[in-house]
Amino acid sequence: MHGVCVMMTCTACGGGAMSGTSSSVKLNTARFLGPMTALFILNLVIIVGNVMVIMAVFTHSKLRSMTTNKFIVSLAVADLMVGVVVLPFSSANEVSNASSQ
Repeated sequence: MHGVCVMMTCTACGGGAMSGTSSSVKLNTARFLGPMTALFILNLVIIVGNVMVIMAVFTHSKLRSMTTNKFIVSLAVADLMVGVVVLPFSSANEVSNASSQ
C-alpha cells in the first residue's frame, strides 16, 4: 500500500519523550483520503445549506416578515460560522490523528 511520509519535529512538548526529536509518520493514503473526502463533502453541504437558508429568508419578503425566521437565520449564521471557522481545522485534526495511529 502506498503512503505519504510526513516528518514531524516536536519542539513544544515541554520536555516530554519526543522533545527535540524527529519521527517519521507514514500516512496510509486510504485511511487519510477517504475520511478527509467525506468530511470535506459534509463541510461543503453545511456551508451551502446554511447560505441557502440565509439567502431564502433575505430574498423573500414574506419570509423576512415572520419573527420565527429571524431566529432561524440566527441559527443558520451560527452554524455557518462553525462550518467555516471550526470544522475545517477539526476535520484535519481528526484525520491526521486517526491516520497516524
